[in-house]
Amino acid sequence: MLTINPEIVKVQRQSNECFTVRLRFTLNRKMKRVSTSLFATPNDLTKDFKIKATSPLKKEVNTLIQSYQSKCAKLQIELK
Repeated sequence: MLTINPEIVKVQRQSNECFTVRLRFTLNRKMKRVSTSLFATPNDLTKDFKIKATSPLKKEVNTLIQSYQSKCAKLQIELK
C-alpha cells in the first residue's frame, strides 16, 4: 500500500529561518522523496519538527497529499 507522509528537512534551513517540506512516498518498504514549494516556519512546527495541527501549512500539505493520492489511484497501478 502506498503511503505519503510529509517530512521537514532540518538540514536545509533557509536564511529566513524556514525549513523545506518534502513528501515521502513509501511502497513495499522503498522510499522516494519529492521536494515541494512549501516552507515551514518555526511557528508551524512542534519541538519534534512535526507540523502543528492548527497550522495553515497542515491544510496545504494535506491537500497536496490528497491530490497525489488521487493521481496514483487514477493510474490504477497494480501493486503485485
